[in-house]
This record gives sequence, C-alpha cells and structure tokens, in this order.
Amino acid sequence: MESKEYVFPDFSHISPEVLYIAGPYRASTIIGIHHNIQEARRRMEWAWVYGFVPICPHTNSAFTDGLVDDSVILKGYLHLVSKCDAILRIRGWEESKGAVAENELAMKLGLRVVVDPYEGSR
Repeated sequence: MESKEYVFPDFSHISPEVLYIAGPYRASTIIGIHHNIQEARRRMEWAWVYGFVPICPHTNSAFTDGLVDDSVILKGYLHLVSKCDAILRIRGWEESKGAVAENELAMKLGLRVVVDPYEGSR
C-alpha cells in the first residue's frame, strides 16, 4: 500500500489570521474536563490545517487548575483575545463565564466570528 503525503496549501502570500478558540473548560468530572479539552483541540487542529494560527487556551493550560487564581488566567486570556483577528465559539460557550467574557471582548473589538466546523456533527 502506497503512503500518500499530504500537501498543505501554500499560505505564504497572505498573513494568517490569529484565531482564538473559546468554549467551556470546566466540567463536573475530570472526564468532562478532558472531553472539553479534546473538543477544543479538534478545533485547533482544524485551524492549523486551514491556515489560521490558533490560540487554544484549553490545551495551553490543561489540568493546571489551582496553580493560580482563575482570575489571573482569565485576565491573561483576555489579553490574548485582544491580539487575535477572529474567534471560534465551541458549543456550550454561553455556559462558560470565561468564554462569555472572551466573546464579549471579541465582539467589542470587532473580531470576525469563524463558524465552528464541527457544529452539527455530533
């Protein structure tokens, strides 16, 4: 069986958009948290393939609960939102205090909303 090498599109002629991935992180169980991280990771992988530079807070601070106060982490991620060009909202983001704050800032700054490529595929 022949191995086929994937050829990525050439985006060298454009400046890629920085895409912030917003969605729920917390859950009532460790399995739920893991699920939320994996859902965000899927979007991060999709974003890289389609020419974005993704910022994925779920993978950046996975399982660091209690390291510092949540307000410190949210403040840091709001700073990152301000450096982005677009936001992708994962299903359930409206139930997450952090994702709601990230979305509010993104809308205030006029960031483009990228449709979740996995919405409806569950």
